[in-house]
Amino acid sequence: MLGFLGGPLAEAAGQPKAVLARFTLRDYLNRNWHNELVTFKVDVRLIGRRDVALLDADQHPVPFQWQTGSTAGIAFLASVPSFAQVEYSLVERS
Repeated sequence: MLGFLGGPLAEAAGQPKAVLARFTLRDYLNRNWHNELVTFKVDVRLIGRRDVALLDADQHPVPFQWQTGSTAGIAFLASVPSFAQVEYSLVERS
């Protein structure tokens, strides 16, 4: 049965995506942060790409926006539980 679950269809659907950037946030203030706007600088070659997705720690897609100009990078709404650390990943879409 394990061979069946790990067959070609399961492997194709669950192939790991190439991680282009990681964004780590941590709370040190014992505060629950919910939908806070955060910005990060990214490699300039990534800005504007349409073939990428931003994923949260549970691999759910997160809306984001590219920023240009003097604040070039990525902007998105992030949530961090108190005294926790979360990681968002920018990956290539398949």
